[in-house]
Amino acid sequence: MAKTAAWQTPTELAYLAGFFDGEGYVGISTDYPKWAKGNYYLRLRVNITQKDKKVLEMVKTVYGGTLHRGKDNVYKWYVDGQKAIIFLKDLLPFLIIKKEQAELAIEFISL
Repeated sequence: MAKTAAWQTPTELAYLAGFFDGEGYVGISTDYPKWAKGNYYLRLRVNITQKDKKVLEMVKTVYGGTLHRGKDNVYKWYVDGQKAIIFLKDLLPFLIIKKEQAELAIEFISL
């Protein structure tokens, strides 16, 4: 994915990793879409929730995904699948709290 905004230097990635460690989420969930006719699939999703949307807008510019405003003017950026893996791989060297979760997510997608 071509990067067109911040998050290009190690310093910027370290900042984003710290931000994600504190405000982010890594999860694998079961999805039952109607088109699957009773079957399900597993979906990897990462997100960041924050009251100030400035950083989330920058993240969306670089990594894609979706940004929306929820209750109490709290913003949530999220991305699924391969785009989530690109995000996690970029941050992996700098993560502390969510490092193990990121490694498991990357391994999950590779299976």
